[in-house]
Order: sequence, then structure tokens, then C-alpha cells
Amino acid sequence: MWAGRAATGNSRDYYDTPSSLKKVFEPEWSLACRARQGFIQKLIVKAGQPEWQSGADDNGNGIDDEVDQVGSVLLEHSRIIWAAYDYYACSGISATNSTSIDAEHEIHNVCFNGFLMFVRDAKLASAECPTRTLELIFSQVDAHDESLEKEDRHNRGRMLNRQEWLQCLVRIALERYVRPKKIADISDAIQVLCHEDLRGRLPVQAIQDSNHFRAQCCYTEQMEPVLQRHRNTLQALYGRYSDLADGSKDVVVLDPTNMMSVGEWMAMLSHLGLFESGQCTKFEGKLVFSWSRLRAVVDGSDRSVMRARNLFFHDFVEAMIRLSTLCALPTDDDLAETGAEDAGVYLIALAVHAPSQFRSFVQERRGDLTKRPRQAAWRSVHHLLTYIARLVEMNSSGTKEMSISAERATQFMKRRASGRDLVLDGSGSRPATAVDISMGGSSMESTFANALRTVRERTLASLAKMPAFARLAPYQLTQLLDRMEYAPFEAGEHVFEQGDSGFTLYAVLSGTAKVVRLDEQTGEQKTLAILGEGDCFGELALLKHEARFATVKATSKLRTLSITRQSFESIIGSLEDAFKEQTAGYAAAPSASQSHLLNHSQSAPALT
Repeated sequence: MWAGRAATGNSRDYYDTPSSLKKVFEPEWSLACRARQGFIQKLIVKAGQPEWQSGADDNGNGIDDEVDQVGSVLLEHSRIIWAAYDYYACSGISATNSTSIDAEHEIHNVCFNGFLMFVRDAKLASAECPTRTLELIFSQVDAHDESLEKEDRHNRGRMLNRQEWLQCLVRIALERYVRPKKIADISDAIQVLCHEDLRGRLPVQAIQDSNHFRAQCCYTEQMEPVLQRHRNTLQALYGRYSDLADGSKDVVVLDPTNMMSVGEWMAMLSHLGLFESGQCTKFEGKLVFSWSRLRAVVDGSDRSVMRARNLFFHDFVEAMIRLSTLCALPTDDDLAETGAEDAGVYLIALAVHAPSQFRSFVQERRGDLTKRPRQAAWRSVHHLLTYIARLVEMNSSGTKEMSISAERATQFMKRRASGRDLVLDGSGSRPATAVDISMGGSSMESTFANALRTVRERTLASLAKMPAFARLAPYQLTQLLDRMEYAPFEAGEHVFEQGDSGFTLYAVLSGTAKVVRLDEQTGEQKTLAILGEGDCFGELALLKHEARFATVKATSKLRTLSITRQSFESIIGSLEDAFKEQTAGYAAAPSASQSHLLNHSQSAPALT
């Protein structure tokens, strides 16, 4: 499913690599240095340097060595610099006269309000560098620059583009640290600005790294079959909504019909009722769009700007996965307890027959873009796409298919774009389908409430029986469960494989799995342990900060809960203390020949 991303995407890779970040940074820094006849270069050379050092060019590239050094420091921190830029571009509300479908959803430039939010969050204002000075920096950098009219022709007034953002950071470092003589060297000042002010003070969302989500949630063995199953739905939604542009000049140039703009993405979320139902805010919708793009080089051409601003198909797939981890969706246990056929039936029945319970469900189950999802990403995206398929089913032809065709996506889009309400209860122009009548009844409110309570109480009881958590107070168990991710596996699926990075600890609710270790020298594979209900595994990689020592593979339908070390320790305390009995067996390097592991129990760690 992801194979085409490296071939057609912006970075020619599956991630934003150091090489791609450098390619993005260099043209932006070059523009910043040439802006206003090299004004920023003159400031850098002059700032805090002895006269005899000014103009030094030891490498002979025609650029002052101090300017080169500043560029190197900015490049070193470019991942955070661009992350902050994206966040505050999404945060601000700007005034615009554009008639583009994207006008309401400007995310490609930082407006004045967004800049002030950045100043506030990073606590940049001080006695030596007051807010009025920072506002003046914005105004001066944003002012029209005739020298770059051709090269930077997509630059909009009253907003900062990426090269102007770099200029602002340099000038803020000068005013905040160099001029008050707190730091003599401008490169050192920028180092402090990036490390202490940006990394140390900005919200987690403003410095997030999209690569982490891609590795943990997108490019996994379990995700692939789910995406293949819903490929038609994903392609139909992307194809239909990528062609929603309104024909204004700006859209024609920068929003081609084979790529999705932010306005088209937001229109799709609105048509699906996700904003109205509280599943997603508009700010979160913009962040999901922004974070799902692989970074692109902008050389000033229409094509490069277009590629940087819009979603390729694989970017759209990532955006849908991110969206699914944000939305409040039922787990497989919730569906089983209520007898609902799928997540679409569950959510629609809940919204129609128990609206107050639906609102509570959304409020309590909604995710957080900066935290681990409440259930495994491959399950959440399946549930979301099933829900979307049900919505389209009820607002188009009405045929019961769990895959959206291009024709049905078109019918749905036209209906919603015309201003017609989202039909949930069979009151539209077509006959009721299975969605309308499933789970109906006068006691739906209590049915859902009882089902949710039953699932939660049963899960808490399972956790309380596990030796690793047996000493926890009830309130700690509740906090623990609220931070855990529900992760089911089918027989034959890998939970993780030997050599994988270890991020999480797993607790088995039901089912079985085996722990297998491959001897890389002999090629021999040995079963180290058999896992079952009540067992915990995966703690070794977290305790030792190492790759997974062995592979864990489900041998039956396996239901687990997982939690990261950070979340665990924020509630329970030291992971070492919680697993001190198990860690006694870690004193020596684990050996695949340890025979006592073949019959695994809580007193014999699984060494994963």
C-alpha cells in the first residue's frame, strides 16, 4: 500500500529524512540571506563580532563564515523549526480577500496572530526584548521586498513564509540574547533559542515529529491488510474530494485536481459531520493535514509550491490514520457486548437512539494527537472507514456495501455540498437500510450505558488479576486503563518482531501467543515462552532501552492492552519496581537456551 510513496512523494522516502530536510532548508536559507540585499547577513556579520573577524571566509564559498555557522545551527534544529512553523501556521486566524476554497483554512503561512501565539508560548518577550520589538520584527520582515519578487512570488503580505520565518528567528536571537550581551556569538544565541525557548517551552504539538507516528502507526504489518481492504473507499474519497476546487485563480495554479488541498480536506470532514459531532475540531483537522505531508523543496515554481501545499494519495492515507486515532470509536469489545455489526452501526445507532450517551461517548473516548491512541491504529482506521462507509451508504444510493465507489462518493459529496443535512435515521429519500434498523428499541440509552460499563469493569477486573498490577489501588488501575491502548491480533499475526524498537509493554486479556528467538549465527529458531491470559510481555526492551530480544506471534485470537513506559511511570512509578521479580532474571544477558522459559509464567519473564 505504501510502496508508491517513496516513488512519488516529496522526499523520495517514507520519512522526512535528514537529507530531505537539508534539501528543504537550503533554498529557504538562501532566500533569507538574499532578502533586502542581504540585510540578515549584514546583521549576522556585525552582531557581537570583533572587527578583525568580520568578512572571514575561510572555506572560500563567498559567504561570511559566521553566516555559514548560523545556517548550520538552523539546519541542525530544522526539524523543530519547521514543526513550530507548521503549528503556528495552523493556529492563527488571518484576514484574506481570497475567494479560494482554502481561504478559511490558511495553513501555509504564519499570520500575525499566529506569530504572537508563538511569542507567547515560547515566552520570548522580556525587559530587553519587549513585545513591541518582536512585533516590529514581524512587520519589518513581512514588508514587501522588491528584490525577491520573482523568486518568491507566492509570498503573501501580512504573513510569514518559511524563509521569512528563518529571518525572524535570527533577529529574535539577536534582540533577545546578543544585544543585551547575554551571549556574544549569534550562532550560540540561536542554539539557545532553538534548544531552550522552542524545544523547552513550546507545546508538545508544536514540536512533534511526524516520523514517530509513521513508524509506530502507519508502516506496520497489521496496518497493511486493513488499508488494502479499504483501498477502494480511500481512493474514492481522495479522488472525489481532490476535485472540489472552486475554480478561482489561486486554486487553478496551486490545487490540481489530482491532489487534495487543505480546503478540500476540511470540506470532506465537514460533510462527514465530524466537526458538528465533536469528533474533531477545525484546528485539529488542519494539524492532521499539515502533519501528514512529507516535506517538499520549494524553489519558487508553481509546481514546487503545489507539491508542498497539497496531499498526495499516500499523504491522504496517513491523514486518515491520524484522524482515526483522534476520533471516538468503539473497540471490538464494545461491538461484541452490544451485538453491533460494525463501528458504523454502533455509532449511528448511538447518535440516533441515545444522543446524550453519544455526546458522552465522544467526550470520554476522543483521542489526543500528541498521545498514544486509545486502540491500535489499524483497528481505529478500520472502524473509522467502516463508519464513513455507513454514512455514505445512508446518504447516497443506499446499497449495503462496505466499500465506497467513486459514484457513491460523488453522490454523497453533491448531496452535502448542496447544503442537505446528513441523514442518520432513514428519513431521507431512500428506504431504510440495515443501519437504520439494527439495534433499534426504546431502551437504547440504557443498553449502551450498560454495555460500556460492563466492558470497562471486565477489563479493570482482568488488570487487577495480573501479578504486575495486583498491588495497585482501584484509582491507579482506572488511570492505567485510561492510558492504555487496546490492541487485538488475529492468529498468526506478529505483535512485534525480533530487532524492532521497543516502545510499549503489553498485557494479555485473552488468547495465546508464543515468544520466538532466532539465533542469527545458526539460523535456528527456538520457542522461549508461551503467553496467555494475565501475562505481561515486552518489558525487557523498555527496561534496557534495547531492541526487541525476540518475536511475539499470536497463536490464537489475542486481545491485549499496551502502554508506553512514560505513561506507565507517570501513573505507577518506576517500571523496574513494578517488574522487580522479573528483572531478577535479567542480571545476566538472556540466552535463547534458557529452558525454564519454555513454560512461561509471571515468575519467568518472556524476555522481549
